[in-house]
Amino acid sequence: MKRVAELDYLEKLLEAQKIIRHDCMNHFQVVHGYLQIGRPETAREYLMKATKSFQRYSVLGKICLPQLQAYLTWALASLGEQGDFLTIQVEDSLEAWKEDDGEVAEVISALFEPLLKDLPQQQVQCQMLIGGKEYTHIHLLVHGQEYLVKEYAGRIKAWSEARHFRNFTVRSELTDVLRIQVGKETNNYGNNRQ
Repeated sequence: MKRVAELDYLEKLLEAQKIIRHDCMNHFQVVHGYLQIGRPETAREYLMKATKSFQRYSVLGKICLPQLQAYLTWALASLGEQGDFLTIQVEDSLEAWKEDDGEVAEVISALFEPLLKDLPQQQVQCQMLIGGKEYTHIHLLVHGQEYLVKEYAGRIKAWSEARHFRNFTVRSELTDVLRIQVGKETNNYGNNRQ
């Protein structure tokens, strides 16, 4: 079963690479077109915009969990131009979760998948914060159209109550925004507390 999950994330990563490669080729063609018609300033402006769209992937290099990194790369690539509605900040590499990579990727996938259809329509925005020293965590902050956030909060609550995770916790709280925390206690050396 673990091998099947790994292959699924590898397929997602390959799909993301196809999308990114296609986007790169499109950007090169547009820049080349502007240069051919003698508009170097427009080409420069377009190139700056294209570069900014690829910078959102650089933060994922800080995540040392290959399956989670593959999933998040796929999610960003799938969003395309609407990727601005998902912000990912990484303050910690999640080194303490190396043994749990598959399970963490599965949890984040299950939490995030329902949002993917609403992000492109600009109905919700999502901020993902990855970090922590004493308590390693992944926070998802979701805000936008109130009824969607409430519906999503209900689904997440039911889902997390039905699942029992061996090495970490999933909590959600709905106030002005929906806060979902996936956490794991660690000591200063990055090892699990027993």
